[in-house]
Amino acid sequence: MPLPTLKELKSESESLKQLLGWIMDENAGLKYRLSEVLKEKFDKIMLIKVEDYQSYFIQEDELIGLFRNDIALLDKKILTIDLNDKKSIKLIDKKLKILRNNIATVQHKFSQLKVDFTNYLTSNSLNWKTAV
Repeated sequence: MPLPTLKELKSESESLKQLLGWIMDENAGLKYRLSEVLKEKFDKIMLIKVEDYQSYFIQEDELIGLFRNDIALLDKKILTIDLNDKKSIKLIDKKLKILRNNIATVQHKFSQLKVDFTNYLTSNSLNWKTAV
C-alpha cells in the first residue's frame, strides 16, 4: 500500500474538519430548538428529559472540541513533516484513519440523538417546526 502524499493527508484533515463543522452546526440547531420549545411550552414533567437532552448536546460540543484539537495537532505535524520521513507519514495517516472512524461513530450516535429528540418533540405534541 503506497504512502499517502502530503496533499492527501491535508485533504483528509480538511474533510474531517468539514464533517465536524456539520455536526457542530446541527448540534447548535438542536440546542436552539430546545430553547425555543422551553419558551413555548414548559412543563415540569418535561424537565428531566429536557435536562438530559441539554447534557447530550453539551457532551457533543465537548467531543467536537476534542476532535478539533486532535486535528489541529495533526495539521501542525503535516505542515512540518519531512517528505522523506516515511515513519511519520504512516503515523499521521494511521491517526487520521482512527480519527475518521471515531468521528464516524460519533456522527452515527449524533444522528440517532437527533432522531430521538425529534421523536420526543413529536410525542409531547411539540411540532418540530414550532421549535425552529
